[in-house]
Amino acid sequence: MNRQIRWNEYMSQFQYKIQYVEGATNKVVDCLLRYYENDNADEFAPIQYYANADARLDPEWDDLPSNRIAELCAGMIQCSAQLPKDVQESRGQEASEMASHLPLVTPTSGAKDEDLTIAESHTNRPPLKAHLEQDTPFLAAVQKGYGEDPLFRKVVESPTEFSAFVIRDKTIYTKNCQDEEVICIPRVLYRHRMMTEIIIDRGHMTIGHYGPQKMSEYIRQWFWWPRIGRDIEKFCVTCGACQTAKPRNHLQAGLLHSLPISRFPWNSIAMDFVSPFSRSKGYDYLWVVICRLTSMVHLVPVNTMSTASDIAELYVREIVRLHGMPESIVSDRDSKFTSKFWRELHRLLGAKLLMSTLFHPQTDGLSERTIRSVSQILWSIVSPNQLDWIDKIPMVEFALNSAMSATTGFAPFELNYGYLPRMIGGLHGTTKFVDVQEFAQRALANLEMAHDAIIESHTHQTFQANKLRQEELEFTTGSKVYLSMQNLALPKGRARKLMPKFIGPYEITDVHATTSN
Repeated sequence: MNRQIRWNEYMSQFQYKIQYVEGATNKVVDCLLRYYENDNADEFAPIQYYANADARLDPEWDDLPSNRIAELCAGMIQCSAQLPKDVQESRGQEASEMASHLPLVTPTSGAKDEDLTIAESHTNRPPLKAHLEQDTPFLAAVQKGYGEDPLFRKVVESPTEFSAFVIRDKTIYTKNCQDEEVICIPRVLYRHRMMTEIIIDRGHMTIGHYGPQKMSEYIRQWFWWPRIGRDIEKFCVTCGACQTAKPRNHLQAGLLHSLPISRFPWNSIAMDFVSPFSRSKGYDYLWVVICRLTSMVHLVPVNTMSTASDIAELYVREIVRLHGMPESIVSDRDSKFTSKFWRELHRLLGAKLLMSTLFHPQTDGLSERTIRSVSQILWSIVSPNQLDWIDKIPMVEFALNSAMSATTGFAPFELNYGYLPRMIGGLHGTTKFVDVQEFAQRALANLEMAHDAIIESHTHQTFQANKLRQEELEFTTGSKVYLSMQNLALPKGRARKLMPKFIGPYEITDVHATTSN
């Protein structure tokens, strides 16, 4: 609290306006968050590499904690970036060799006038060109490689014919877009690697694994070779560290695959549980079972402690006795639905269990949407103590089955029974008998129209969903892919901010291209 008060007192001296700064231009924050690939857990860095806000805000160090004062007096702080040694790239050795050329300037005192800013500490470091020029064998290999490169060999043989190039001290130079001289690099091998790849590799690690655009701007300051932009882009795309550490900004891969449409009422059903309620009459959960063709709903109160066998008994008593055994059941991966008892029961009864993909509730979207409607209705009619929700379930179920479905255009009661049940008695007057055959034909026609409406609805849903998706990626058995860590549990003591976005690569053992996603 005291620190916040001091900040407010200090900032009150200025007339300022808070303005959002985009990440692409917020370089200072980006520098503070970036660590270098060749940093180890026990390495120290000069204090000028970090923002020394405490010393500037409190020059006398009156209110600073003792450990912070010790850090400022020592002039060195431990680098916070910790990289496990076993996950460094194979090119890490070369990064270490390059880092050995970087002179570290140690401050002689803690005076604030001698502290460099973050921008100064980075701009004063030797550029990539200086590293390679100090590597005498590499520079000699560049000069020797001109004779092996098809393009630069012509320049060496007839230098006067190519005005875009200049030969000086056996090195070929040309000019970049800023009209500055840059060294031409031949496309030849050096220590079993292409020279161009070595330069891109060292530059890529120096600037913290930036993308192709910033990489190209950085390297073009000192070097040039034919198709340099294509080589940089190809290298960045295939960089192992970038593939595991950077998020994906493209649309979700794979188009929507709608579930098959049921042919008969209650031939295919969906089910899910509503989150815990206040315990009432021994129940605290609600089991929602839905017909995927007619959208008819049954709400069955259950208990948190209900086992898979208990659910199976309820299933036979509340669903099967009314509508028979379905051919398929769509559900999430609740422990009751994935139990051996539940699976074996439906295997014997001939029903197919269709489990949704993990962390993908869209697979069972009908249940999710119905649960939302149930929650909204209950919220509006329960008492303040929430203990009478169990008494409201029958009328909530009746209301859901009496309401017209936006997908089918009919109320679920109409599609299941051919008529809409009467809730409030009408006026007593003349009666009119409806022919039985006409009644049956109307019921069948309603089912056919509902089936057509579901097809139309699926088409519309697929069209809207695919706006946020891209074409399906082709995967083959045996190829390797990276796995997203978004929904994976982390080892104890690990922070998700510092973990890679993807891990792997892993080998594909089987491919299901038409699964619902």
